[in-house]
Amino acid sequence: MQAPTDDKFIEERLRFQNYSPATRRQAVRAILDPGKGRRPPVCLCGMPRFADVDVHLGEDAHRAPRARMAGIYKCGNPHVCPDCAVAGAAARAETYRKADDAITAKGGLVLTFTLTLSHDSRFTLSDSLRAINEASRRSRQGRKYEVMARALGCNGILIERHIRYNSEADSWHVHQHGTAFLEAGDKEAAEDFGRLLISRYSELLEERGRRADLSRQWCGVLSPQRSTQYTYPADHDRSPTHETENGDLTHRSWSPFELAERAHESGDQHLFSRFREYAAATKGSRSAILTKAMAEKLGLTRSAPPPASEDTKLGTLPGRVWEKLRHDGNDTQFLRRVESAGRANWPTVRHWAIARAGYALPSSHKACHDLAELLFIRDLVQSETAFSILNDQLTISTNRLFADFGEVARLTVQCVQETYRTYPIDTWSSEIVANQAEEWASKLERKFAA
Repeated sequence: MQAPTDDKFIEERLRFQNYSPATRRQAVRAILDPGKGRRPPVCLCGMPRFADVDVHLGEDAHRAPRARMAGIYKCGNPHVCPDCAVAGAAARAETYRKADDAITAKGGLVLTFTLTLSHDSRFTLSDSLRAINEASRRSRQGRKYEVMARALGCNGILIERHIRYNSEADSWHVHQHGTAFLEAGDKEAAEDFGRLLISRYSELLEERGRRADLSRQWCGVLSPQRSTQYTYPADHDRSPTHETENGDLTHRSWSPFELAERAHESGDQHLFSRFREYAAATKGSRSAILTKAMAEKLGLTRSAPPPASEDTKLGTLPGRVWEKLRHDGNDTQFLRRVESAGRANWPTVRHWAIARAGYALPSSHKACHDLAELLFIRDLVQSETAFSILNDQLTISTNRLFADFGEVARLTVQCVQETYRTYPIDTWSSEIVANQAEEWASKLERKFAA
């Protein structure tokens, strides 16, 4: 595979970084879906389980509005699922934030270190993962480690693993970001601890027949005066021209999702097999695990997000509408609209979603405005006869909608009935029409009474 020039590569990389979630879903499904038999869970993630899906609006850990869906399939695989990857990164970032807050409150330090290993096309991804995982785990064992960890009041270490595909060498670049939360000691002692971990890791890696260039390993203590909380490992995603701590350009490597997108777009079967290799090797693995012992030392609770309940439920959305929003990449925009609009304006957002999916006319359509105006006028009349007259007019208008727009009219009428009070209706003109309806009703009542 011939490598493009730097400028061309950066241009292509930016294009793939800006792919929509829907495009990523389609790429992953095209690679992993066997086409017959049972489909893997990732190919169903986010799809509706029932005819309608529930929409909930609650709060996140920072009490900011957070919209979520219920009644959809969830695969829970953040390695190959674009949706679960976002949720997983957010959960891990929250773990880093909580640990950072806890150790800062104790007056402690945050030590970060990076572990890499040399790689080429001879090694499978599973080989590299086993090598780095075992060497990393064993480097945090032994008497010398335990003595230093105890002296520094190490409350625990979070390990985040990242994988990239090197397009030039056709090999896997695997590395780990470690974050140690130290309650005691100074910057120099903390960095000595980091260097011990790196040195021991390198020795253990060589025992497995692999090598780690010491000049490419790194450790450092975060500044206590930093303005933002430390969540980098969970948010980690290099830009095309990102430099490592050692100044090496790494823009020739692709993230797993970039690999899937390129494979899907090019139809390159070798890239297909590479992504399948990645999916198999990472299945069931986890990063940034907050253990029970670490949570106790930091004074944290390991709590799952509160489940959706009737208290947070806004309403329902037709399953086919949600599926179309996801297919077109409009699902994220829908959830952001729910969060910004709030509970009171949910019907308006629902109408927007159904119209966006093509199952209803948009609220700006004249037919919707005319229908809303009739509903508004009906609310103004007092007599049952006038109410009946306007109901007949609504039936005529609805039948005309079905004649003109077919099945789309059904959800259009439903949406307008839920939102007509939000339309910009001319109150003065509506009152005139309502009075006229009352006059007609009065005449009819007198005529039938005679």
